[in-house]
Amino acid sequence: MTSSSPIQELIGDRFRELGLAATDLIRRAGHQNIANGLRRVEALMNGDLNSTRGLIAKLPLALDLPPETIAQAVEETQRQIREQEQQA
Repeated sequence: MTSSSPIQELIGDRFRELGLAATDLIRRAGHQNIANGLRRVEALMNGDLNSTRGLIAKLPLALDLPPETIAQAVEETQRQIREQEQQA
């Protein structure tokens, strides 16, 4: 993705608010394999909403947010991706 997506902004904001690093997010999401978890976070931050569904499902707990907030950011990100694809 070329511009910041709603899910990127939400995760970045919560990182700052909670003082988290990517590895903290991975641990809070229950991943045992840190390297795999880092790849998932990177994929999510790059707009991959398909292979990161498992991580997305764990974001409410990991980021201490209501599931609705995560769902809204994902939907807005999907809409942004579709708009960018249509413009291309």
